[in-house]
Amino acid sequence: MIQRARAFYAQYVRDFFAEYWLSIFAIAGALALLVLFVDPAPPDHISIAVGADEDAYRAYAEHYKAALARDKIILTLVPTTGAPENLKRLNDPAAGIDVAFLQDGLTNPQDSPHLSSLGSLYYEPLWIFYRSSAPPKAATAGTAKPAADTKQPAWRQLQSRADAAKQEEQKFVAPDRLSQLLGLRLAIGSGAGGTRQLAERLLYAAGVNGDNSKLVTVGGRQAADALLAGQVDAALFLSTLDAPWVQQLLVTPGIGLMSIDQSDATVRNFPFLHDLVLPHGAIDLSRNLPPQDIHLLAPTVTLVVRDDLHPALASLLVKAAIGVHSKPSLLNRENDFPADRDADLPLNAEAARYFKSGPPLLQKYMPFWLATWADRMGVVLLPLLAVLIPLVKLAPAVYGWRIRARVYHWYGELKFLEVQLRDAPETAAMPKVLERLDWIENQVNRIRLPLSFSNHLYFLREHIELVRNAIHRHAAHLGMDPAAIRAAEMAAAAKTASEPPEGA
Repeated sequence: MIQRARAFYAQYVRDFFAEYWLSIFAIAGALALLVLFVDPAPPDHISIAVGADEDAYRAYAEHYKAALARDKIILTLVPTTGAPENLKRLNDPAAGIDVAFLQDGLTNPQDSPHLSSLGSLYYEPLWIFYRSSAPPKAATAGTAKPAADTKQPAWRQLQSRADAAKQEEQKFVAPDRLSQLLGLRLAIGSGAGGTRQLAERLLYAAGVNGDNSKLVTVGGRQAADALLAGQVDAALFLSTLDAPWVQQLLVTPGIGLMSIDQSDATVRNFPFLHDLVLPHGAIDLSRNLPPQDIHLLAPTVTLVVRDDLHPALASLLVKAAIGVHSKPSLLNRENDFPADRDADLPLNAEAARYFKSGPPLLQKYMPFWLATWADRMGVVLLPLLAVLIPLVKLAPAVYGWRIRARVYHWYGELKFLEVQLRDAPETAAMPKVLERLDWIENQVNRIRLPLSFSNHLYFLREHIELVRNAIHRHAAHLGMDPAAIRAAEMAAAAKTASEPPEGA
């Protein structure tokens, strides 16, 4: 009994693979195409260039790191000297940097053909602080301060002293143009930072350079300390409003913030800049700081990636940027950033899709890893299914036709036998007809069919028996003796049994 069950199971397995081998082969081929052509899974770690420790880039990158960690992506922060080094390392495939913060105005698509933007993130203003309580310049040689006239009445002497003091106070005029910084000691940022590059471009356009002014290459906290100590007359900072030295200098007596009178003209000459207005009283309403509206020049900071960054990670970075930079500030309204504008580089395709339609549909309802897996499979699997489904449905039909063809062949033999019997009704032909019928039955008994097609074989045997009965009736109609018919059948069966089998 067990052997019969095993034989039945083995036959069933053979029949299954015989029927579905084409479908199995098609599915295996589809899976091979998926392995070869589908995008690889996104890496679980990426590196971002953030600048020096005191830059705002690092603080924002820490927020990105926390956001990406929720989706099991590790963000490694790589310190640099500033935006120029970020650009250099991002352009170098061997540097291992995938994403970086860049200020506008540093590059273009021709110089960085393998970089793209994920959008502008925030304004980074250029703050120009100066000493508003600086002592007046020394009098020129050959001039002397006029002595008081003791012959004048006392009231006249007091009035003269008051007028002199008033004139002394009015000698200092707050600068509102870059050209007015000519001849001063200027802190223009460190040697490798973005502040120095922007400061030199703007000062050069205004006629201020190292030949007619003293340009000191210090920035950040060192520049602020130098300004407070009187070592420089003015200092330029490319930084956010949250920078501690900016906050300190805004409220320090004797330190003024320069409002660019030619801001509109400067923006027209340098299109990557923006004319921002810091309203009076925005820093401190009670003390009305600043005392008047301040026009600032500001590039935007852009999140830049290499073109070989995985698309799923690009959309994840845009999502993190929206969560970090969409809040309002004194210089922008809510949801002004991130934005698909003000970038030196072309917008990344994934970022453009995100800004237009929001996050990918699958990421709205699935974990990141599952959504990216489904998205990768769908890119190749959906077109394959369009071909694979009809093929899988066609395979059993083709197989069934081939199996039934083994049986239908013998129906043709039976039909030929009936025609032969009709065209040669003489009794002499009867043994040949019976011999042919026995040979057909013998060959049919040797046919092996899958179990699911066994009904066709049984139907064929019934039809063979039906033809045999028809031959018997025909022989009786011709007047043949039934004993002679049986003898002819036995002789035909013996001859058929002695012949080697033929394949169907």
